[in-house]
Amino acid sequence: MQRFVLWTFVLGAACAGSPALDNGSAPQAATEARISLTIAGPGAVFVPALHSSCHGNCSFTAAPGTSVHLEVSGDLQAGFAGWSGACVGNGGCDVVAGDDVAIGATFYP
Repeated sequence: MQRFVLWTFVLGAACAGSPALDNGSAPQAATEARISLTIAGPGAVFVPALHSSCHGNCSFTAAPGTSVHLEVSGDLQAGFAGWSGACVGNGGCDVVAGDDVAIGATFYP
């Protein structure tokens, strides 16, 4: 898995394994909400605002009140079983950053 860190004006992402990943040891500013993604299976979730995809476990921050859209990555040959946590169903997912948010996505081969 390629390790990367991308920052945009409002959102910053850190994929699992990156030294920039917040593992809970650093205090988080009160003006940020953490959105955590857990991907189960051989798929990926695309975060359009970051222009990047998440495989495995990823997290990023967003300003409170920011609407964040997530999509199932269409370039994989995995089937999408559905969302869990703050997202439901099997289409795109829209969440509004507020408190920390946990989202799961399950894929099958």
